[in-house]
Amino acid sequence: LYLTVRLAFAEMLSHGHRLPLIMDDPFANFDRNRLANVLHLLSELAAKYQIMLFTHDPYTLDTISEMERGGKIPCRVHKLAASGEIDS
Repeated sequence: LYLTVRLAFAEMLSHGHRLPLIMDDPFANFDRNRLANVLHLLSELAAKYQIMLFTHDPYTLDTISEMERGGKIPCRVHKLAASGEIDS
């Protein structure tokens, strides 16, 4: 429900402009099925929005990386190293 409300606000506030969606660990409590479903939804929304998703959850990262490798979702994964440098 929270994600749906957030997306509705983004649509309302965009006034027809293509604004980015920035999310910080929005799926921390999702189970495997729910996570896969919402990632597919986000891949569809990527046609309309630039989506930046930040997570510290290894399972979320693994799921996104696996879906990316399998061609199921179009994305790029960047990992932030412990040194603070971005490793793409």
